[in-house]
Amino acid sequence: MRKYSSMLMICLLANVISAHATEDELHQQHVRETFHVEHLELTPQNGDDEDAVFYGANLAWFVNDYFFWGGGAYGAALGKRGGFFIGGFRLGGQMPLGKMGYAEASVLVGGGGGGAAGQGDGLFVRPEISLGYRLSPSWDVEAHAAYIRFTGSQIASPVFGGGLSYHYMRLFGVTGDR
Repeated sequence: MRKYSSMLMICLLANVISAHATEDELHQQHVRETFHVEHLELTPQNGDDEDAVFYGANLAWFVNDYFFWGGGAYGAALGKRGGFFIGGFRLGGQMPLGKMGYAEASVLVGGGGGGAAGQGDGLFVRPEISLGYRLSPSWDVEAHAAYIRFTGSQIASPVFGGGLSYHYMRLFGVTGDR
């Protein structure tokens, strides 16, 4: 209980400090939240491939118009491995294609396991390429292809899926010497 009350106090203090920022001290940052549904194959201990459908979400904080960092988390929605999950840190870049499209490359590195799958040491690497189309200033759709590999295990699978993204600008205050 003490842990939660300390976290609440820190959040309240951060809100009070940022509430006093002047307009000159506020900066905007482009943020994108994406919900994904995708197909992959999990290879269990006996070597038979299992089809799985994962659902997940990515959060991307854009450093500039082209590069971003963030995180991602996915879990098994359909298949024999309910409870299997992955999550990690993501870095990537985006290149415009015409007025409404974009191509993107990223890599997600993290850990996961569960669902009685032979995940080895739990560490995975997941490079991804995506093609997206801007539906409106706030909404995108995308198709992606990735490859997930768990070190120390037999899980190594191509991943194909689609996503729906929401964009917004986040305001934050600047701290420093005054």
